[in-house]
Amino acid sequence: MEVIFRVLLVFVLFIGSLQVSYSQDTPNTRVVNTKDGEYIIHTVEAGQTLYAISKIYSVTVPEIQAVNPELADFGIRIGQTLRIPVKEINKKEAKKAEVKISGDTIYHEVLKKETVYALTKRYAITEEELLLNNPLLKDGLKIGMIIKIPAVPVADTSSTEIEFQIPEEDSLILHEVEPKETLYSLSEKFGISIDSIQMVNDGLKEGLQVGTTIRIPEENPLFNLGDSINLDFLDSGMVKPFYPTDTLKVGVFLPFSIDKNIELQELNENEDIYVLTKISIEFLRGFDMAMDSLKMLGYNVSARYFDTQNDTSECSRLLKETNFEGYRLFVGPLYQVNFKLVAEKAKELHIPIVSPVKVSSRLLLDNRFVVKSRASSPSQIIYMAKYLGTNYQDSNLTIFSGGTAIDKRYAGIFQKYLNNTINDSIPIHRIWQPSAGNYKSYIKKGEHNYVTIISSDEAFVSASLSALYGMLDEDTQISVFGIDSWQRFGSIDFDYLMHLKVTYPVQQYINYQDEGVKSFISDYREAYFIDPSRHVFSSFDIGMYFGQALYDSHGNWEKYISTHSREGKSLRFDFVKIGLESGFENQGGYVLQFADYELQLVD
Repeated sequence: MEVIFRVLLVFVLFIGSLQVSYSQDTPNTRVVNTKDGEYIIHTVEAGQTLYAISKIYSVTVPEIQAVNPELADFGIRIGQTLRIPVKEINKKEAKKAEVKISGDTIYHEVLKKETVYALTKRYAITEEELLLNNPLLKDGLKIGMIIKIPAVPVADTSSTEIEFQIPEEDSLILHEVEPKETLYSLSEKFGISIDSIQMVNDGLKEGLQVGTTIRIPEENPLFNLGDSINLDFLDSGMVKPFYPTDTLKVGVFLPFSIDKNIELQELNENEDIYVLTKISIEFLRGFDMAMDSLKMLGYNVSARYFDTQNDTSECSRLLKETNFEGYRLFVGPLYQVNFKLVAEKAKELHIPIVSPVKVSSRLLLDNRFVVKSRASSPSQIIYMAKYLGTNYQDSNLTIFSGGTAIDKRYAGIFQKYLNNTINDSIPIHRIWQPSAGNYKSYIKKGEHNYVTIISSDEAFVSASLSALYGMLDEDTQISVFGIDSWQRFGSIDFDYLMHLKVTYPVQQYINYQDEGVKSFISDYREAYFIDPSRHVFSSFDIGMYFGQALYDSHGNWEKYISTHSREGKSLRFDFVKIGLESGFENQGGYVLQFADYELQLVD
């Protein structure tokens, strides 16, 4: 009740609209000019955090967040393109030393007059942590020395992004790569798929390197990113029976950050409410509406909301001091470092825990109780590949890939599932420079060309669409298909999108013409005097689906979500279990296309 009371207190402070907008080893130096200014486009790779990226460009984390509003929702994700404001770059600081990132480590080259003290201040790290990661420092700092710095500062949990977590020791097999070994030979040797090896090793962006140690999942014949599995094993002694007379107790963990909001108001009475609090309140409202709907259907449900404050110590305290007896479902937290803590508690209690946002697939490994309600980018790429294979297999289809490591990985996944769908082999053409000359030889004049571009690089995609747009004429048509990251691009000319009929997959879609959606919006307006955001829609869908799953399955929720696909107000649920002792990922989605000057649903 304390958390609910304090959240209600924040409602009083909640002024204005609730509509919240939703790499590489060396910096990407390509620049994009937009109406809002000049930006460097940076492609996020595995292990990188906002903190680490800010050090590459000598800008602050808030400056990056300010021009990339989607970061407020879900943090950063592998393959995502970030805009770095050129005008904010501290050019003097940027010239002081060359900074590179690989995985979860920053590499700093020592220049003349630099000191250990200066490095600790620049990277917000203690001298002890520097020495721990750089034993040679005991002999002193030398010009040209390469210093290793953890990319996630220990004392700053706000810089730990949803998608990234420093690799930890786990139950996976450690294997040292030997000469002549390939991903295929390793998959045969250990009886697992190539996909599973790549997933637990951050995509193996640089390929297999002889002498390096990689992680190998224990043998699991069921894992294959979306392939069907035998569900008989889900009838397990670990199922906790659930009866119609039982009350479904749900624990929802959200970063309301009440104290921070009160502090903001005390400092400046006109200060807007903290963005994470806005999202949390929206999520609470949507989830409450789901609980009310379940009660109207005759279910006994009860939700309790916990304020994690986006702080690991507070989250640990809640888990330690709260009696969770009788709880049957956890939802949240939003940030990965806290989600992992609560997921361990869910595993201990043998109850499902649902992530309402994207989290790393590593969290699904060895924890069968974790459920991702949002598909990863690879899963959405698979969805798109199957869509194209089903609807365009007899068309003039050509596939291109960008030149980055993440583009190459995604292109491989796309090609695999496209070819499996059409029972044929379509090659992928890798394009390094997206010029008209490089595309022209593949475009057939006087025909309708269907072009797929696998790239998360906004500058690359923008240049590619510009080149293809220039090839259109009365007789030559081009339709372009992309991937999920395109929905976040803001610098692409609208004429390109419309005339090329750009099509890409998305995780969430709200059909405002649907009568059920109209009714939901009307109810929300009546209750809160404002339109619901997409956070409200997604939390409502999650509450409804999992509430019914636990009741209708009498507790055997694993088998239920494996066999019951469903479409909510804005989310499609189609869960796939990735392993015997691992969790579930939602691979449902939508395909949208630019047509008639709007973005339309085509699948």
